[in-house]
Amino acid sequence: AGKCCAVASVGVTQTTPKVSQREHRLKPDRLQRLHQRLNIMAVIVLPSQLISWRAPYNGPMRLWFNAIGFQLGWWACVLGVAHDLQGPAMVCAVILIVAHLGTCRHAIEEAVLMGAVVLLGVVMDSALQAAGIITFNGWQILGLSPVWLWLIWALFALTLNHSLAWLQRWPMGWTTVLGAVLGPVSYGAGAQSGGAELQASVANLMWLALAWAVVTPMVVVWARRLGHDDRF
Repeated sequence: AGKCCAVASVGVTQTTPKVSQREHRLKPDRLQRLHQRLNIMAVIVLPSQLISWRAPYNGPMRLWFNAIGFQLGWWACVLGVAHDLQGPAMVCAVILIVAHLGTCRHAIEEAVLMGAVVLLGVVMDSALQAAGIITFNGWQILGLSPVWLWLIWALFALTLNHSLAWLQRWPMGWTTVLGAVLGPVSYGAGAQSGGAELQASVANLMWLALAWAVVTPMVVVWARRLGHDDRF
């Protein structure tokens, strides 16, 4: 009996440290992931609530808030996909959209423009994905482009008569060139940040440039037709 107790005690002393070491290895990793997610949620959710505050949303400063809001929404959606936080990211984008429409004097015209631009963006991105040029990450419906990307298109549309209204004064040729250059750059940045999978081949970049060379002047013309003198 004494030998059995000794063997049992030896077994306990040998196995217990292994379990504790395993828990010691896993616990910091889990805490690090939790800390990272909390930081990302703070970056995504809290600034959107500050920007949606109406008090500073007046006069020329609104152009800056409009531009900053688009950048915030863009990064929130892309980083949200990369870190499995699409829900908070899309809440951020929706807050920015509602804040804009709720404080804009021409909300109906803005909403119409937003719907048209989102529809065009969904068609373009879905076609690019179906052709294998780019693969977007995130929640998708019926094989279309992901929902978070729809919200980015909506935010982009809400800049066309505000912080990007200067595009309407440019010649169409310059607008086409700008779209052909900045479109692939934006998609490349999104892919580098984890929002998509993109092989940076010459053919893929040429297709992206062609798509944006067509889409950019289209949305600028739409914004000009639905524009308004008193934008705020």
